Formats: sequence, structure tokens, C-alpha cells
Amino acid sequence: MAAQYNDRMGDLRYAVRMLRKSPGFTLTVTGLLALGIGANTAIFSALDALLLRPLAVREPQKLIRLVQVIPRLGVTSSFDQEVYRGLQRAKTLSTVFGDGELAIAMDDPKPAEQVRVHLVTPEFFDALGVSALYGRALSASDAADAPGTPPAVLSYGFWQRRFEGDTHAIGRIFSLRGRKFTIVGVMPREFNGISADNTPDIRTPLRVLPLLQFRTPLRADQMALELAARLKPGVTIDQARAECTAIWHAATEVVMRNVHASPDSIAEELSRGLQIESLEHGVSMLRDKFGPAVKSLAAGAALLLLLMCSNVAGLLLARNAARREEMALRLAMGASRGRLMRQMLLESALLAAMGSLGGWAIAEAALPLLAHALPPMRDRMTTQLAFSLDLRPDLRVLLFAIAATILTATIFGLAPALSSSRLPLDSILRGARASRSNGPRSALVVFQVALCTLLLAGAG
Repeated sequence: MAAQYNDRMGDLRYAVRMLRKSPGFTLTVTGLLALGIGANTAIFSALDALLLRPLAVREPQKLIRLVQVIPRLGVTSSFDQEVYRGLQRAKTLSTVFGDGELAIAMDDPKPAEQVRVHLVTPEFFDALGVSALYGRALSASDAADAPGTPPAVLSYGFWQRRFEGDTHAIGRIFSLRGRKFTIVGVMPREFNGISADNTPDIRTPLRVLPLLQFRTPLRADQMALELAARLKPGVTIDQARAECTAIWHAATEVVMRNVHASPDSIAEELSRGLQIESLEHGVSMLRDKFGPAVKSLAAGAALLLLLMCSNVAGLLLARNAARREEMALRLAMGASRGRLMRQMLLESALLAAMGSLGGWAIAEAALPLLAHALPPMRDRMTTQLAFSLDLRPDLRVLLFAIAATILTATIFGLAPALSSSRLPLDSILRGARASRSNGPRSALVVFQVALCTLLLAGAG
């Protein structure tokens, strides 16, 4: 065991020494690998955040959302509170919660601006199971009228922008349309409610709705809500869909009869039906718009990495050709061909490790640029939405980078390692020029030309 350990450490030191003797070669290969791994890591971070990452709440796989498909409007979630009250009696749901949105003028502190405010039902934060980063989240007790200023919770981005990330902002008073509110908490950076990529600036209890309107104010129970729910243990989405549809059907008939809608209008509304969506990955405006493009970018980045690997493999084959005498001498002195292969793979692994560190740095620098390159998001009322997709690399991205490093080390290191194991020892030691095929290098050239053509076609 000790001898094997010493042999391996000796091979490692030798590999480091050989790479240090050729700084130009080492920097070139490291740069090529850093570009390929960095591009893949950055694109995978966007792919992960947009398509793969679960919602940053407790047990997101058990969350559902009620939606309808309306002609010329698409998918929407806006329901009368009669539906909300009916769903609270559902046997398949453990909790039902919702929120409604208003665009409100914030006039204190200065400067004044229009902010997005979500009015949430009492169960909202408890159902999502997320605690505040500072202070506290809204609770069921905040739903009851109480003396003093109503409570409000800030999103992380709004807190950073408007209050400069001041932890002493908890307890401060601000004004919405002349009405005073108290900041009781700031939510974590990754929390967007049920959305994956945008968040309101402020959340307040639903009961404050009459305070934020001028003309013919609505009562709190008259505001339309986006509704979501948490499934009870063991309940499937299909089971919940059947019960929720029946409740929605009955509640919609009650609401439309109360406003004296005609039978034809009631039939038209009910014909739209109700759909249930899983909220495991959250609601996303960017996903529908840019999901296919991100997948295409991921495919292009993978091809780019293969191209870089083939370039590096060609450089290593050329370098090994210049080291034939050195490797032949090591074989003559008793080194096995297996150890020589291991030596070549070890050098490839070191190059891949350095390339992955450079690639991680490139990804860290590129992700903020990618976020700024996205166009502004707007809702159906053309209100600009706060972009809050968390593109920071997480554990899944780190594991992807490690897997990419191992894969690249194997891909570009295998051909040179196999080449070194087939050295014609006798002819090299006699000083004869061995006639050998250039098949591997020719295959690499063909492979590179094919990849370049494919990448250029995809870019076009």
C-alpha cells in the first residue's frame, strides 16, 4: 500500500513538473477548457434556475395552482373569493391560500414611485413554510383589524434597492398612497412566493385593501385572488382536480347569479373549465418565453465543449509525439505501459482541474451579464415586473461542473494515453523513424470541422 501511494505521489509530482516546464502549452489548454466548461456551467445555471430548480418553499411538490385558459388571454389565475371559501372545505387540500396585486404609489420615503403590492390571505406564509430573513413574516393574526399601522413585509430586492439593505429597516414606517405601514420583515433573496422569476415589492394582509383605494373602494372580500393550495398527504393532483372542479363550478354559479348574469353568460364561464397545475417549479413568465432558447443554448454549449476537447486532444497528441523518446526511455527503465497511460491521464486530469477552476470564474462573471441581458418583464397590464430569478450557482450546478471536468478529462485524455501505450520501443531506441498512421489526428480534424459546421448552422 505504501509503495503504491509513493508511486502515485511520484506520478503526480512528475505531472506537475512536466506541465510547469511547458507554460505556454499549459495556459493554452487551460484557457480552451475554461472557455468550454465556463460556457456550459453558465448555461446550465440558467437552465437549472429556469427549468429544473424546485420552488424555494417547504415541500414544493405538494403545491398546486388553480388556472383557467381564456381565449386571447391565455393561462390566468383570478378567482372570486367565493371559490376561495369553498376550497377551504375541500377534503383533498390541507391549506388554500391566495393573493391579489395592486400597483400603488409609495410616497414616503422619498422619492415617490409606483410599487407592486400583493395583498395576501392569512394562510399565505404558513402554507409556503418560509421564514423571514429579518424580522417576521405575516401570520394569521395579522388578518384581524388591530390598532396602529398595518404590517408589511418587503421582498429582498426591494429592501436592497429602496432601503439599501439596512437591517434596521425593521420597524420603520413608510407610506402607500398616504396610508402608513410598518415594516415587520424582509424575506430571503430566493423567495418569490409561488413565482420562479419575479416578486412583488411589498406584501400586506388582504384586509388593508379598502385603505389603498380612492374611488368606490372594494371590501377585502371582493378582491379577485390568484389561488394555490397544498395537497393533503397521499392525495394526487387528479383527485384534487375532481374535487376542486366541482367546488369551482358551484361557487361560480353562485357568484354569477348574485350579479344577475344571464344563463348564456353562466354557461360560457363554466365552459372554460378549471385546470390544476403543479407548483413544484413555480410559475414563470421567462420559462415559457425563453425555455426553448435556453435548451438550444445548452446543446450549443455542449457541442462547444466537445470542440474544445477535440482541440486539446490534438494538442496533447502533438505534444506526445515530441515526447516519444522520453516515454520510450521510461519504458526501457522498467515502467509499465499501464503506468505510462496513467501518467498521461493524470496530466489530463490536472489540466481539466485547472480548466474547471477557470471555467467557474468565467461562469461567475458571465451570469450577472446574462441576467442584465434579459429584456424587462411586463404583465398583461404592461406593468414592469421585478426580475428576481436566482442565477447563483447552487449544489446542482457545482456537481454539474465536477461531472463536466471528469468527462472532459476522460474525453481529451484517452486518445493521448492510448497513443503512449502503443509506442514502438525498439525502433525509437534505435533512432529509427517509425512509420505510423495519422489516423487519430485525421479523425480529430474531421470531427472538429463537423462540430464547427454544426455550431455555425445553429448560430445562424
